[in-house]
Amino acid sequence: MGVMECSRCDNIMCDHLLFGRHYLCGDCWSELLKVKETWPELITPSDAEKRVRAFLETTRGTFDDPIPRDEAFDRIVWRRDT
Repeated sequence: MGVMECSRCDNIMCDHLLFGRHYLCGDCWSELLKVKETWPELITPSDAEKRVRAFLETTRGTFDDPIPRDEAFDRIVWRRDT
């Protein structure tokens, strides 16, 4: 696509265009694909669009690789050992 600034970070070499005006670099595109894997198997087009638009409002590196649910929960919830 040429030299276009990414909509999520400072990269200027973007290969992906979303909604006709948002450019994504390869790193952000890869992150979007990882996030997409967490979506439900069946999803309406409008819900998919909302999720992509919400993704565009984040910054690069916002999304971690998925880990088991209990481990993620334990990382954010402190509990006193009794």
